Amino acid sequence: MKNTSKKLLYNLPAHSGICENLQLLRVISSSESLMIDFGYYAPLYYDRGGWIHISKDTFVRDNKTQKKFKLIHAENIPIAPTNHHFKTTNDWIHFSLSFEPIPDSVKLFDMIEALPGDKTDFNYFDIKLNSKTAIELQNQ
Repeated sequence: MKNTSKKLLYNLPAHSGICENLQLLRVISSSESLMIDFGYYAPLYYDRGGWIHISKDTFVRDNKTQKKFKLIHAENIPIAPTNHHFKTTNDWIHFSLSFEPIPDSVKLFDMIEALPGDKTDFNYFDIKLNSKTAIELQNQ
């Protein structure tokens, strides 16, 4: 069961799986949601950097039980089929994905946009929540 008074921040959590041009920046876990923050830079192989979006079916999966937690909100990135179009190959976008809250016992999880997925899908595996490096945030 989740402690309703705790909000924990995990900066640059360890993980496997590299998504092209996407950087996992931090995870914030609370009783309300699991929020994952990303930075994405426009690819050089498109004249104007191309586009991105996130699938409405993106989920988080507990590595131990395989239980799935649904995407509940996307901030600063559109839900497919709507796209964010970059203007140049120098553009960056920061965005956050919020999922249903995970139990405190979950310390290793995956974030899956599509399976089996390809290099353009935002899939991260074995995201580790290390309690030794967690920062407790004050509730506001």
